[in-house]
Amino acid sequence: MKLIYTQPHGKHIKAGDEVKINDKVLTFRGELVKVVSFNKPHNPSSSGKIIIETSYGNQSEVYVSVVEAKWIDRNDQF
Repeated sequence: MKLIYTQPHGKHIKAGDEVKINDKVLTFRGELVKVVSFNKPHNPSSSGKIIIETSYGNQSEVYVSVVEAKWIDRNDQF
């Protein structure tokens, strides 16, 4: 199971690239954030969450869709 971007983020991150800690990406609202951490979804119906940090240093836990990402190769869903 891995977390990938579903949309490109600038010149360096393409759709299909794996999400990495410290990536700087735009949210679906256009806010620039840094990926701080993420964990695999806790159950099959969960999309999972990711912790992001704003340019002001505020951290938030949000759904992975906020940074246009999704989990693939999941073995917990059929």
